Amino acid sequence: MEAAGVALGAIPIALKLCQSYQTLSEKVETFRKYSHEIQRLDQTIRVKEQLFRNAVVRILESITRDPARAESLLLNSDELRKLGRTC
Repeated sequence: MEAAGVALGAIPIALKLCQSYQTLSEKVETFRKYSHEIQRLDQTIRVKEQLFRNAVVRILESITRDPARAESLLLNSDELRKLGRTC
């Protein structure tokens, strides 16, 4: 009789463990999904950043007619502000 009581007492514990495992499994799956999405968005942002930088360099090259100066202006915001005041 005592073994039956232990077995019956273990059923709610086993059910709770299954529910907890399912909840944890769902959270891990959500994390994996969002982790992948964040990596994808990060890559997209890096590509857009490079495209923007290239466009800025082309604009600065068209203003200065000097690729080296355009790169220098992009790296030195004070020099870029001075150029903006003279245009």
